[in-house]
Amino acid sequence: RGFLAPGYYFMGSRPGGESILKQMLTQHESSSGRFGALEGLRSSALDGRIPSGEVTALGLTALESETDEGNRLLLYEMMVSAGGEDGLGAVEQIVREGTAGEIAQTVGFLALKMEPERALALFREVLSEQELEGEAKQALYNAMGLVEGEEGVDFLLSLARDDEQNEAERLAGLRGLWNRPVDERLAGELQSVFDSAEDAALRTEALRMLVYGESEGAGLDLREVASLDDDSSVRAEAVQLAAMQPADDTRAWLEQRLLQDDSIDVKAS
Repeated sequence: RGFLAPGYYFMGSRPGGESILKQMLTQHESSSGRFGALEGLRSSALDGRIPSGEVTALGLTALESETDEGNRLLLYEMMVSAGGEDGLGAVEQIVREGTAGEIAQTVGFLALKMEPERALALFREVLSEQELEGEAKQALYNAMGLVEGEEGVDFLLSLARDDEQNEAERLAGLRGLWNRPVDERLAGELQSVFDSAEDAALRTEALRMLVYGESEGAGLDLREVASLDDDSSVRAEAVQLAAMQPADDTRAWLEQRLLQDDSIDVKAS
């Protein structure tokens, strides 16, 4: 097993092994062998030894029988990265017509490879025509956050700010923004969500994004939040975040929080 993946990969890094790799992509009994074959084919295609259209056809054929989820994910990625317009078009059609699992596995690749306008149009179309839930919808929101430009950001922010949406939908929209750098504009929007939202999960997520996205936590006084916020789950998160900005008195401050806060969640943090 440890030899199969690198063996077939190196076979694809030089001319001469393409016919074997094409065969092993579907016929090797080991998932490691099939993984090595697809990586070898990708390498060969990117070097120009296999036409992009053939790469796409090979990927689609392999998907019909591949049972390993990791390999399926990489087959989609191979078509997008090495299949040219044929690969993009094939995966785009899979997103339009596929299952929730296929959507979750593919949209991130398209967000990185497609033209922004084309990717966003596809994602909006899927959202309007399919009743996505859970992982598939979150993956699509995450992909919208990956697309260059501000249109995807605007869409996700509108979800996060919409008081008429349920809290789970608003939280999913907010989480899609993890893929964006926290610039001045986004920091202000996150601060607004933290200050005005009633749902603790939304406020906690906004707090995390502010702190991880800005070296100074966007000006937040985490110790003040950890001590004074009305919601114990927000205080608990602030305790953990404040502990990652250590100072000489961090230990004493944490002991104070442990003794003075009545919340079990805060004490656990």
